[in-house]
Amino acid sequence: FVPVTRILEGPMMFAVNTSLPVSNMKEFIEYARANPGKVSYGSSGNGGQPHLAMAYLAKVSSVELLHVPYKGMVPVVQDMVGGVVMSTVAPVSVLGPFTQSGKVKALGVASDKRLPQLPHVPTFAEMGQPFTCSAWIGLAVRAGTPSAIVEKIAADTSRVLQGKEFHDKFVSGLGFELLNTPPQRFAEFLKRD
Repeated sequence: FVPVTRILEGPMMFAVNTSLPVSNMKEFIEYARANPGKVSYGSSGNGGQPHLAMAYLAKVSSVELLHVPYKGMVPVVQDMVGGVVMSTVAPVSVLGPFTQSGKVKALGVASDKRLPQLPHVPTFAEMGQPFTCSAWIGLAVRAGTPSAIVEKIAADTSRVLQGKEFHDKFVSGLGFELLNTPPQRFAEFLKRD
């Protein structure tokens, strides 16, 4: 693939089923330590971002969590609301509406600052947790695409991204930051990441 633009980036959120007797990350970790292998988390599948983020959280917190892989985040959230799995990490755009409606408890967000749409949810940094994770969306084209075409797609995409309609529908309120990076910067990011 040839990178065109990194469009959006948004922090991940850690949330739990409302029946779990915890109200912050410290309590979650203490609860997980007291119940090794019994606190479950759902992910969108083995090796996906939610799985790796939760495995990392378990490692740095020295807890043993039970991984339950799904085929996507929709069934994870459905089962977390229903009490089948106890926790997950997912983009704010996925979990935010369920947090706002009280169907799940958000314990933390992997962001530099609290999010305007979820001001009651602390950042992991505020809680002293070494946990950072974000979701991003980018655009790439097939390898071998002429550079003039890549530049044209990047320029056209940039015009759409700068529009108020795009911002109102896909950025504002979903916890995303609009990036709109040029192809070279996106390539550099991918190499670093």
